[in-house]
Amino acid sequence: MGFLGYLQKNQTEIRNWVDTLSKVAQVFAIVLAGIWTYKTFYESERPGLEPTLTTWATPRWAALPGESGICEGNLDVVVRNPGKRAVDVTGVRIRGWISDRVSMKSATPQLYTSGEVEKGLKFFDESVSSSVLIGHYPPGTEVTDTFVWFFRNEKNKVALWKVDLQTSKPIRLGTKNYSWAYVCQ
Repeated sequence: MGFLGYLQKNQTEIRNWVDTLSKVAQVFAIVLAGIWTYKTFYESERPGLEPTLTTWATPRWAALPGESGICEGNLDVVVRNPGKRAVDVTGVRIRGWISDRVSMKSATPQLYTSGEVEKGLKFFDESVSSSVLIGHYPPGTEVTDTFVWFFRNEKNKVALWKVDLQTSKPIRLGTKNYSWAYVCQ
């Protein structure tokens, strides 16, 4: 009795072992696929499910007809939800400072931070309660509002605005924006 005879004689027992090993291999493959799927989701998809906003604040200046000493300062604020979850904006706080333009005391470039401008005159600090920026932002929504001030046309002045959004649930990114420009230029 050779090898073929042994296989023929123990055919049922061999078939049971092969079937059992096949089922164990299938369970092992399913567990590995589940681990891989969870890891892939956790590393790539999960961060995209966090609530996110993108905020821009852009100053623009406009001359007033017949007024040489006054200009109009517009602050265009854009809020966009690029995420996959809705976000509720419940408040908007705008702060503004006006300061002297940096004077170069040396030939090397100088760092001019928002902290330097904040040492100047704070001309605005309010939580705005009526704005189209306050509301529900489904994914992909973008809203723009413009805030208007009038400034004296003073040379060598810098204006800085800070826009902070309050939301119904905490958001790590996108709720703050800083923007500055030379006054009336």
